[in-house]
Amino acid sequence: MALFVHVVKAGGLAAAGRKLGLSPASMTARINQIEKRYGTRLLTRNTRSISLTYAGERFYSGCLRVVEEVENTENMIQESQETLRGSLRISATSDFGRQYVDQHLPNLPVTILMFLLI
Repeated sequence: MALFVHVVKAGGLAAAGRKLGLSPASMTARINQIEKRYGTRLLTRNTRSISLTYAGERFYSGCLRVVEEVENTENMIQESQETLRGSLRISATSDFGRQYVDQHLPNLPVTILMFLLI
């Protein structure tokens, strides 16, 4: 589906292939596989241009929604992995804590902070 979206947005197989690092022959073969799978022509193509068939327009519309949802889900997962979670307990002398640790604490997204100085 993402490949099909790339082809339509790029306006051609060769242009999409350049962006994806695939040869025009490989792109043609992949589009042919998609069309064979669904049993219909999705693109009308010649050496200079492509256009969507009626089935292609409907397929493209659905692909856009699916690709967008996948991208949103991937972004959500990546964002949740970048956020620190869990407990951090730091034991240090008060001098070390004030000099090295304390200055970095305001930059952390901390809900509950437990800082023990000994």
